Amino acid sequence: MNDSSAFFRRFNSLGFQIVAVPVAVLVVWLAAALTFIVADARERIQSEIASSTALARAMMEGAMQSLQEGLDPLEALDRLSRLSPPIRHVRIAVAPSGQEAAAATLFPGDDAETRAPGWFVRLIGLPQGLETLKLGFSGRTPGYVFITPNPVDEIDEIWRDFLYLSAICGSATFVNAAAVYLVFARTLRPIRALGAGLERLEQGDFTTVLPPARLDELEPIRDRFNRLAASLLTSEAENRTLYQRVVSLAETERKGIARELHDELGPCLFGIRAETASIVEIAAALLPQGSVISTRAKAINDLVDVVQQINRRVLEALRPVTLAELGLAAALRDLVDTWQERNPSALVALDAADAEVEGVDEPVALAVYRIVQECLTNVARHASADFAEIVVKRQRSTPAAAPSDPRPGSAIDAIRLRVRDNGTGFLDGARAGLGLRGVEERARGLGGQVTITARPGQGVAVDVWLPIGGVA
Repeated sequence: MNDSSAFFRRFNSLGFQIVAVPVAVLVVWLAAALTFIVADARERIQSEIASSTALARAMMEGAMQSLQEGLDPLEALDRLSRLSPPIRHVRIAVAPSGQEAAAATLFPGDDAETRAPGWFVRLIGLPQGLETLKLGFSGRTPGYVFITPNPVDEIDEIWRDFLYLSAICGSATFVNAAAVYLVFARTLRPIRALGAGLERLEQGDFTTVLPPARLDELEPIRDRFNRLAASLLTSEAENRTLYQRVVSLAETERKGIARELHDELGPCLFGIRAETASIVEIAAALLPQGSVISTRAKAINDLVDVVQQINRRVLEALRPVTLAELGLAAALRDLVDTWQERNPSALVALDAADAEVEGVDEPVALAVYRIVQECLTNVARHASADFAEIVVKRQRSTPAAAPSDPRPGSAIDAIRLRVRDNGTGFLDGARAGLGLRGVEERARGLGGQVTITARPGQGVAVDVWLPIGGVA
């Protein structure tokens, strides 16, 4: 199946058809020429043999008449055999009387003498026939003259002419096909460049610019492509700016909600807890042990504990307090521990040293935290993995050191993040979900780069490069 599909793809290739069509025309033309040459050769050979046979007969009859006077018949026969002239297209043999039946043995096979291939000789066909002249001397018959067709020279000439014709036509066809192929190759070059440019656009590289096509018919297409790429690049920049504003507003809103929960709801919960504790003390002093008021007050106190725990989880989701108070490494460890408690079937290995990520500015630290958070969410929801690895390193590197598309630049301070799992994975190049696309946009908004590598059954690896201190 693969061989047949490869053949059909090659057959559908324009370059293949450019060469194949002239070659096919040449083959058909040569077949027609061969048919005409064979038909014409048969007539030529018959005509040449007929004239050569008549000439040989006349010459032999004249020779016999000139030898009849003054010679013994056997001597005349011997001299005639030595004087048999070579005549084109026929062969002449003289045999004594009594050897007529062995005349066929006087001539070797015709096929062995021709330089043309056997199929060509058989296609033309060797004419058959044997003409016999009786020699008469003074009323005696000392022998016979045999004349047989010999078209070998003619067949060789016809074959040689056919070879010359084939060589000329083949050379002309080759030169014509090569010239056409070169012209089309020059034409296809900008088309291939257009295809490669469209592929880069599909991969999100909107900086692609096609070179001049140098063909009037393709220049408008090239101009439209470049305008499309420029428009997409502008739209991408606008969308990135818009996304960053949305993310910034979302983070600001989260910070405000977290502040409200921490500053307003927290004290209220603490006050409720203090009041219930006071009610429990008063009830214990004034009422019998196990009274309804004391029991209800303890129940309210337990509910307050639950609400406080929920409030802390909401605060951590909205604005990780650990990140602001203890730094990125501690916040990641706390995030992994919390995730591990909820997903005990999977093991997470974290490599994030405090010294390496210390002093990272807040936007980058928050981006790393959110990206790890999203990746762990994907591991829990989709990966079906039993192991995940998180590596956070700070190093001086360039975007080229990141595993995405390299860009020229000097080494700068940057964070390298890698989150890898051994889950089900997905097809490499498949469209990422909203979570991973959000990871890409968050990193690009900070001037970073993201590469997502996946294989079915081999898990997913997310590699992130983020510059520290602003957009690179």
